[in-house]
Amino acid sequence: MTRELIIPNLHVILVHYPIGLFMTGLLVEIGAIFWRRHSFRAAGRWMIFLGALSMIPTTMSGIYALYDVAMINNPEVRDTWAAKLAASPLTAAQWGELFWHTWLMSISTAIVVLAVVGYVAMSDRLRAKLYLPTLGLLILGAGMMSAGAWFAGEAIYKLAVGVEGPEITTTRPAEVPATQQALSIIDKINTALPPEQPHMIMAGLGVAVALAAVGLSIRKITSDVPPPRLDEADALVQSLNPPPPPAPVLPGRFFMTAMVVFILTALGGWYILGSESGTFLPKELWKMVVTREAAEQALTRRLAHVIAASSLIGLPLIMAGLSRWAPRQKILLALCTLLLIGVIAAQVWIGVLLLFDGTSGTILHFNG
Repeated sequence: MTRELIIPNLHVILVHYPIGLFMTGLLVEIGAIFWRRHSFRAAGRWMIFLGALSMIPTTMSGIYALYDVAMINNPEVRDTWAAKLAASPLTAAQWGELFWHTWLMSISTAIVVLAVVGYVAMSDRLRAKLYLPTLGLLILGAGMMSAGAWFAGEAIYKLAVGVEGPEITTTRPAEVPATQQALSIIDKINTALPPEQPHMIMAGLGVAVALAAVGLSIRKITSDVPPPRLDEADALVQSLNPPPPPAPVLPGRFFMTAMVVFILTALGGWYILGSESGTFLPKELWKMVVTREAAEQALTRRLAHVIAASSLIGLPLIMAGLSRWAPRQKILLALCTLLLIGVIAAQVWIGVLLLFDGTSGTILHFNG
């Protein structure tokens, strides 16, 4: 492998921020049980919210980190994941620590994000009923996260995973032809910062914003309930001391932001393909996307990745329109939400296949 600017990867930098935010906010929320109306509680809940959502791009960077660590001092093979594992110098003990770290952090992230987005979507009455179960899920996620962090520490400090930098095995020609100067500059950029890494982090950021928009869309429906009827005395008291107006819920802006992030992520994907193939001609790039290796292959991994990326650009736009012009259409919102989550899951899976297992093969499983 060529030497990168940051060794081994950006995951070791990003991982501390969401954990610190979330853990601090959770401690504030637990302490606020005794001071329910303290203004510090609002700050703690913002920490939990931002920490939970920032776990998603951090998790995506962790997927790249797992691949990056497996490729340290490993021949630059563009083959199956099984071949990469066979050539990896990591020991069984090192893989064991990475295995538990990956699963514990992934599951804890899913639990925390589900709890936070669900709490955002709930009505005030449902929040009062499900406060303790939601807090329990957050505490469970924090515990699993702590265990996952412990396995990461064991892997790094005890077994030296990712500590030793990659060996420099590449040689460069003495002279570069003038027609290839642009590609040489791109190679230098990619050596300093592998484009797959920011591509996956941007994808995770788009997913985080989209899920926040989904929660706000549901909240807009659940919070839109008629006020309780008051008798004359209570109505008079309320008129003299009216409650503050509720904060506006604007999920459409979040959906549009997610769409912009997904567009930038898609452009980054085309940049990756062009820099790897040595051409940025749209016709040549599209040919590489749709060309099948076998007649029985219905869909290439690259084409499936492009289709899912296009869906992730179109769905937030549709859902932004629904939140603006049809905010009460619960069935349409539910269908679009399920479709969005399904496309996100499929896109992450296909991206994992492309990164770890290469471009050839089925989209259903790793190559044997």
